[in-house]
Amino acid sequence: MAGLSALLLAVMMVGCGKQSASSSPGSGGAGAGGGKKPICEYEQDVERLIADIRARSIPAAEFIPIRNTPEVLARYVRAMRTAGLFVTAGTEHNTLDLLPILPTCLGGVPIPDDLHGIFWEGACVVAAHQILTMRGEPGFVDAVGRPNPAYATPDARIVAFREIGEQIVAEYPRAGAARGA
Repeated sequence: MAGLSALLLAVMMVGCGKQSASSSPGSGGAGAGGGKKPICEYEQDVERLIADIRARSIPAAEFIPIRNTPEVLARYVRAMRTAGLFVTAGTEHNTLDLLPILPTCLGGVPIPDDLHGIFWEGACVVAAHQILTMRGEPGFVDAVGRPNPAYATPDARIVAFREIGEQIVAEYPRAGAARGA
């Protein structure tokens, strides 16, 4: 479990607050680069944010899509994945609001199609990390957050863990059926 804790501590939550429908990056909006007023200065410039996340050895970012317009979400998610970070999508299911299970952007607007694959990849990385560390094997990061040294690049590690995670997710229903669940 220490491995999962290290991974969870190494995920940068991105998004200062809710973005108004009329907000755009730099217009006094919020979330990742647009939303809460005033804009969270730390998140305003995506390239500077990525540089800071990487300088802190944080391998991932999580977004709450409902806090952002599709345009802002897409710009930040694509830039972070291109920079070698894995990206996940969170929800606001920790509130009393009755929200759909499938995350959407601000105002219920669908998440851009290409982001679904990026968020799936991130979920698979987390699943793989959790199962491997539970088995006592090296995870995405070690117990103190150092990257698994078996992979030459962050991208190679993300791709490998996505593949492992996809296998785990595909096997999960069969494992439950075998137990009679």
